Amino acid sequence: MDEWSPRGPVVFVDGRQQRDTSVRLPWDDPGLAAGFGAVETLAVVDGFPVFLDRHLERLVQSCTLLGLPAPDPGAMHFQVSIALAAWGAPEGVLRIQLTAGGHSILGVRPASELREKVSARFVEWPAAPFPPPRAKHTSRGGAAMAPTHHGVDEVIRVDRDGSVLEGTWSNVFCVVDNTLHTCPDDGRILPGVTRAVVLELAQRRGLDTVETAPLQHTPGAGWFITSSLNGVVPIHELDGQPLAPMSPVVRALQADLLHTTGRTPLPT
Repeated sequence: MDEWSPRGPVVFVDGRQQRDTSVRLPWDDPGLAAGFGAVETLAVVDGFPVFLDRHLERLVQSCTLLGLPAPDPGAMHFQVSIALAAWGAPEGVLRIQLTAGGHSILGVRPASELREKVSARFVEWPAAPFPPPRAKHTSRGGAAMAPTHHGVDEVIRVDRDGSVLEGTWSNVFCVVDNTLHTCPDDGRILPGVTRAVVLELAQRRGLDTVETAPLQHTPGAGWFITSSLNGVVPIHELDGQPLAPMSPVVRALQADLLHTTGRTPLPT
């Protein structure tokens, strides 16, 4: 392969590296047949998986909620280290997937550019009673289709009373008078790893934080989302209407998170 060729992903199944990127599972594995499993996706920066322990903690939680055998964090640490050694590049995206059939799939692929801003739309989208919202499961078809269907980068789920819950791939915050508002970890959302870190960074800055689901029609609110792969991303367009540029509060939290994760700041 030419040394300038784009780097392809590396894939491990049950701890063994695959010769190509194909994943071979039994035809009746519930992870293949029904999308029944648990998954975590995280950034790799300078050769290290960002917030790996927090992601593994949530992976164990997801397995428990879904009734799957919980992985041993020590064994998962070892599998991750082997996968990253095979990857051999400083930056990337690590995906850990466990199927209900008892198989583990670890893949590392090149990282995409960080998003500078996103458009979004509020959609009343009640969560089904199963899988539980707090479990990061692999049944992602509807979530993957929603943004494309609505012509935006992200769809934000709201309750029937207009309470803002979460996005299809993100957690959601709004800023009103320098106070952060976000839906609490009360069983209605997936508690994002980056969400928790942003709340910690806000507290270090002395910012007021309110873990109560904000209303979608909150006057004077500035909105942003968080995710493991993109960090803090301001929403520049919401329900087809432009929003004000990123506030100093959001810009400071974005910079704090970039510093914490060791990422290169976006150009101003």
